[in-house]
Amino acid sequence: MAPHGRLRMRAALTPTLFAATAAAQHVLLPFVGLVSSEYAFLADVSVGTPPQNLSLVISPSAGDTWVPDANTVECSPEWYYARYSHATDVPASRCNWGSFNKTRSSTYLPANRRYSTFGAESLDGASADGSNFTDTLVVAGIELDDYPMGLVDSATRWLGVLGLGRNLSSGYSSYSGDEAGQYANFMDRLVSSGKIATPAYSIWLDDAQGTSGGLLFGAVDQARFDGDLVRLPADESYQFYESSVAAFGATVTALNGTSGSGVAMPPVRTNDFPIDVVIGPAEILSYLPNTVADAVASMAGATFNETLNLYTIPCDAGKASPAQFVLELGGSGGPQLRFETADLVVPTAAFYSVAYSLGNASNLCLFGIQQLSSGDSSSSSYISSPALYNLGSSLLRRTYAVFDLVNLEIAVAPVRFPSGSGAPSPTVVAFESYGATAPSATVFCASTYCQSATNSGSGSGSGSGSSSGSRSGSNSTSDALEHWQQVAIGLGVSLGVLFLIAAVAGVVICVRLLRARTSAAQAGDPEGAPDSGTPAAGTAESSAVAAQARNGPWAPVAPPRGALPVIQEKQEDGAAANRQAPIEAPQLPAASDRGSAIMSELSDAQQGQAEGQAEGQAQAEVEAMGPEPAPASEPEAAPAAPAGSPKGKVKEVDRSTGQS
Repeated sequence: MAPHGRLRMRAALTPTLFAATAAAQHVLLPFVGLVSSEYAFLADVSVGTPPQNLSLVISPSAGDTWVPDANTVECSPEWYYARYSHATDVPASRCNWGSFNKTRSSTYLPANRRYSTFGAESLDGASADGSNFTDTLVVAGIELDDYPMGLVDSATRWLGVLGLGRNLSSGYSSYSGDEAGQYANFMDRLVSSGKIATPAYSIWLDDAQGTSGGLLFGAVDQARFDGDLVRLPADESYQFYESSVAAFGATVTALNGTSGSGVAMPPVRTNDFPIDVVIGPAEILSYLPNTVADAVASMAGATFNETLNLYTIPCDAGKASPAQFVLELGGSGGPQLRFETADLVVPTAAFYSVAYSLGNASNLCLFGIQQLSSGDSSSSSYISSPALYNLGSSLLRRTYAVFDLVNLEIAVAPVRFPSGSGAPSPTVVAFESYGATAPSATVFCASTYCQSATNSGSGSGSGSGSSSGSRSGSNSTSDALEHWQQVAIGLGVSLGVLFLIAAVAGVVICVRLLRARTSAAQAGDPEGAPDSGTPAAGTAESSAVAAQARNGPWAPVAPPRGALPVIQEKQEDGAAANRQAPIEAPQLPAASDRGSAIMSELSDAQQGQAEGQAEGQAQAEVEAMGPEPAPASEPEAAPAAPAGSPKGKVKEVDRSTGQS
């Protein structure tokens, strides 16, 4: 059964064209035979050996490619019912865009059992599940051997996907010696094989009905758009971080419209602006906040179907006097996306449950914009609802779009529909190198982006057009100035931080050195003695006297530092009852002035030796005196004190009276 309005892109390129485009580092996949507004962005590919032809929707939001499994009841109901149920009432196939039969390919290989499970979900809520495998994939004349894909046996929409998004293959097997758990996807293969310089591509339609168009890998065709390409960051949208897929995000800041009769659309009263959205032509329907979807539906003539819980519109709406709408991206003065009522008419062939509910005779189609509110539990049970706001294919028909996977940017411009039957001569400008931005594009100042400036547009040109002029050249002065300003600011901040760290470290080191010197000085002389180590005169004696004054005559006194002084001993004789006069210990004769002068001239070593000998002599005399003698019956008179004793003379005592 031929699908209703089947859209087809012919990938047959002549060897001459392919050789020219490969040399220019770009690959062109022309769209031929597109008929209706159902799916405007499909690519004809082949899978397996011998090749099995099928159409896949182009998805910048998916990094993986998957195809429907022909051995399912949805794709081959005749075979399935004949084999398993023998029923006579066989439903129609849902795989209207082709499927893959693994049993008919000699190059088919299943994936490693560790990574055999495949699962994918599109931005509009459609899901697909199956198993991983490898086989030959041919796109635009480029043959990729052992390419990893998913073979889907359960899906909400039976249309395969050609993944042209960022590589998120961390959950899959290493098929070709790549790092374990990862593999090179389609865009990676184009870059590694030298077909294109960087993973980026542009896409457009030649008319709003989608009868033809093109997908250009690694380049832009300046003959296909009006005005300038405007670059926007694709990773600053809140939706980008909420999404688990490789989505390209943007922000819708305004919506305007005009009816077919020229009446302006009333302002939308809502707090939903700005609206963070993801952009991708693989999604058929666009989901926006209720207030915005209601305003567009009202002006376009769509009505809300309570049974489906979806907006529907007559399939012939917009052909006479369509309403026109404009979405503004990024902020005031930002790039605009234009669409009309006819672009929002979506046939139900891709939505089996909706088509079955409406009936084949119905003249109703789905409306291209549907409601989606946070926490809304009234979503339709006939189709899956997404978790994110998005701008789908129905809103991109009149836009030339560039998807840059390295810089995470999108670039848009109004598409140029050819006038008459002839296509314009191509003016193809390739991306200069890996990581280069879109040629000839200006930058719109959005969020952290700088003031808009013309980007480098030089590159390889092909076709009859010229890539020179206002759209080519080197980076503008403002871009270069901004770049060096950022470099200077970064260096200044880095050097300032380094100097601050050095200053703090210097202060800490100085404080520690000062504390160390103070501690060393205190440990060397805690009493404040001179550095020479020689005790000050009278220091030891004064310390002993102070200790005795505090604790009594028998309190122990710590010896002073340095050499000990000469000890003078005093001995008492007699008992307590008959106390005799104390006997003075022998004293060394006082040194004469001449002796003192001689001693002062001695060296430090000789002085220490003399003091040691004097101390030893005094100790020997004390030991020679022996213990204190016992009291005698009639003690003898005490001898007189030697002359010159510092103690003076001893008082005489009357032995008869005991008084002096």
